[in-house]
Amino acid sequence: VCLAARQLVSFKKLNLVEDWPFSGFFDVILCRNVVIYFENTTQEKLWVQFAKHMKPNSNLYLGHSERLSPSALKNFRSVGDTRYVRAHNLLNSGRELLGASRENGVAYEP
Repeated sequence: VCLAARQLVSFKKLNLVEDWPFSGFFDVILCRNVVIYFENTTQEKLWVQFAKHMKPNSNLYLGHSERLSPSALKNFRSVGDTRYVRAHNLLNSGRELLGASRENGVAYEP
């Protein structure tokens, strides 16, 4: 990858099931063939976590054997077999993501 492209991208290790140490929002998340190895309850938490850290209309790419759950589709819309776009209208009764609560620390701040 050329230097100009590398300077636009940040690569870091991340434990998906722990708190994410990011304060900004992603334009794209590539998470291919990872989520299928988690239990359904963990997957549901990850879908909310992804949405929490993504800009409106940003892209989420999953593996061919992965699909968002029906409840996660409240925060995303499908635009292909493995591509989802974070919904622009995530706000639900204030500033909270659908499927999340202020008590568990998940709220979208633009």
